[in-house]
Amino acid sequence: MKKTLLALLLAAPLTSWSSLITVNSFGDIQYWTGTGTNSAALILEFGGPSTPVSVAWGYRWNGSSTAASMLFALAGTITVTGTNAPSPLTGSDPRLSVDASFFSDYGGYFVNSISYDQSGLPVPWSQTTRVIEDAYFVDGTYPTLYSLSSAGLWGGSFAQAQVGMSEISLTNGVWIGFVQSDGAEDPRTFAQPVAAVPEPRTAALLVLGAACALLCRKLTSHS
Repeated sequence: MKKTLLALLLAAPLTSWSSLITVNSFGDIQYWTGTGTNSAALILEFGGPSTPVSVAWGYRWNGSSTAASMLFALAGTITVTGTNAPSPLTGSDPRLSVDASFFSDYGGYFVNSISYDQSGLPVPWSQTTRVIEDAYFVDGTYPTLYSLSSAGLWGGSFAQAQVGMSEISLTNGVWIGFVQSDGAEDPRTFAQPVAAVPEPRTAALLVLGAACALLCRKLTSHS
């Protein structure tokens, strides 16, 4: 009985990750970082045939915060170039990487590329690294920044940001989106995202800990 319970608990997260979780509201987001009473979501829309098209993460904070703070709080690898560029602390998701340039005279950080490594995630996640990058001198596209205020509910057109991510103050319930485009489409309808997921090994350990605690309580209650 105890072995069966443990096996079911360990299998639960793997079973849920085997299908993509469509994000209709902040309540569907699986990967959160930060603490606080305010919530915002990061959306990355990728091109090409790989699955999924868009991925969503969540960010919580108190007081004031910016789109740059949210992106850096999530990115597990951060590279910044520029004169006297501050070095942000790396964030929580090791699959997410950001390369940015810092321009003190133009409002702070600007994204050169964002990549998301989906290798090792269960099917139907494509086993590839997805990239949104500056290809302006190739085809005129670059990581274009948009936002949508909708109280944490999905639906509506995103407005293109007129400033850099360091100058966008987050509000509770806002969606911040990056997509590789030429910036001509404004407003823009983003592909509905699916929820980013924690590292399978990390989540499995958390579930294992919970299972062990449950079994210990059962053993104690019968002793």
